[in-house]
Amino acid sequence: MGRQWTANPPFTSSNLVAASIFLRTALLILALGLTAVGYLLGDPMVILYKAINVCLECIGIG
Repeated sequence: MGRQWTANPPFTSSNLVAASIFLRTALLILALGLTAVGYLLGDPMVILYKAINVCLECIGIG
């Protein structure tokens, strides 16, 4: 017996687009949240200190 085709397949292009938009929105919210957490924990200052040390080592002052 062959495959049985239905009028409404479970994954149509509109369903995939809606799922894609939901996934992208969820990932964007997650990325913004994690960025805010990193900022609040002081990561920009850590990166700045590392950049200063690299620059001072390249110039030869430190």
